[in-house]
Amino acid sequence: MSSKGLVCAPDCQTLWDAGTRILHDCMQAPEFGRLLHVTYATGSYLPGWHPYEGITEFYANDFSMGGGNLDVVAQELVWLNWLIGSEMTSVSCRTAKVGDLELAPGTPDTMEIIIEHANGMLLNAHFDLNDRSSETALRLAGSNGTAAWSKGAFGTLAFYDADSGTWRPAEIPAPNIDEQVYVHEIGAWLRCLEGEESWPVSLDLAESVVRVLIGLQVSAAEDHPIRLGDLS
Repeated sequence: MSSKGLVCAPDCQTLWDAGTRILHDCMQAPEFGRLLHVTYATGSYLPGWHPYEGITEFYANDFSMGGGNLDVVAQELVWLNWLIGSEMTSVSCRTAKVGDLELAPGTPDTMEIIIEHANGMLLNAHFDLNDRSSETALRLAGSNGTAAWSKGAFGTLAFYDADSGTWRPAEIPAPNIDEQVYVHEIGAWLRCLEGEESWPVSLDLAESVVRVLIGLQVSAAEDHPIRLGDLS
C-alpha cells in the first residue's frame, strides 16, 4: 500500500495503553533477555457487555457471527504479537461450553489456544465468557527476567529480576481523560497521514490473525494443530 501512497491502519487500541508501552520497553532491556514464553488469560461475563439488551440478540452470543470470543481473540492477538515480534505459524485450540449462558448452538464459552511462532516460542491463551471479575493476566518469561501484568480493578505491573531475585513494581500512568487510548490511536493515525511515523500494525500481521481465527475453529473441530500456511 505504501507504493500507492496509502496508509492502512489495522485497529488495536491496546497498543496505545500505557502498560503495553511499558512492557515493550522492558522487553528491550538486557535485564529481561530473550522472550521465551507468554501466558495470557482473560475472561468476562457476557451479559455484562451490553446489559441493556438480551444476549440472545447480541452477535457475541453466536460463534458463526464472530462471537463466542472470536472477536476478543482477534483484538488481543494483535498487540500480543506486536510484543512477541515473531510470525505466527500454527494454532491448536480446544473449546467447551461449561457455563449456564444461553448461547447460540455450537458456540463455546471457553477457549484454550496454543499458538506457535516462527522462532519456536509458544503463546498459551485462555478466553472465556463466564468470569464476572473481568480480570486479565499476562506473563512474559525472558531468559533473564519476567514481566507480569494483571489488568483490571486491581491492576498491577511488575518485573522480576533474576540477578537480585526480587520483583520491581512499575507505575502505570493514569489516563487524564476517559478512553485515552482512542485519543492516542487517532493521533497516531493523523501523524501517519502526515508521513511523520509508520503504523505499528502491518497488513501481514492482520492477515495472520484472520488465519488464526479460521485455524482455531478447524483445530477445535478436527482435534489437531493447524499450520496457518496451509489455510487458503
